[in-house]
Amino acid sequence: MQKKSYAEQIKVSQVILGGFKQYKESFIEKGYTTEKYITDFETLLNDTIELNNDQEKSKAAMVSNTDELNRKLDELHKMRQQLRQIVKSHVATPQWKSFGMQYRRRKPKSDDIPDTDTPPDDINDDNPIDNAVPLKEAVKKVTVDGKIDIREMTETAG
Repeated sequence: MQKKSYAEQIKVSQVILGGFKQYKESFIEKGYTTEKYITDFETLLNDTIELNNDQEKSKAAMVSNTDELNRKLDELHKMRQQLRQIVKSHVATPQWKSFGMQYRRRKPKSDDIPDTDTPPDDINDDNPIDNAVPLKEAVKKVTVDGKIDIREMTETAG
């Protein structure tokens, strides 16, 4: 059975309290003294409503604080990137560690490799290196396991 939400529990409690107040006289006629139960229940219900309202205010404040925090973190990230660029351009690589940075060589993307489909004018047919598969084609021939399929390279080259 799914637990009722706070609002549902409060609404049900208000209905029960209203029923007891409305039919208080009929309980007295049958010998039940409900006055103490009604006042205790009403006090507890009012305390619960007040706490629920405080919690809702806290939730709203938390959401706005979280939004503000995210904006500040974005600003911090942008400024940190700018400062890193300044360090990279004005500080020697061995001292980058003082700024919490490490030198790492970036692996070239396939887009960074120049397109060499058209051979240069000064190709020497006697030199096998000049007849080699262009680097961009070679990168495309890499198989899933990271090995180069040499058969395809030699077929396209010669």
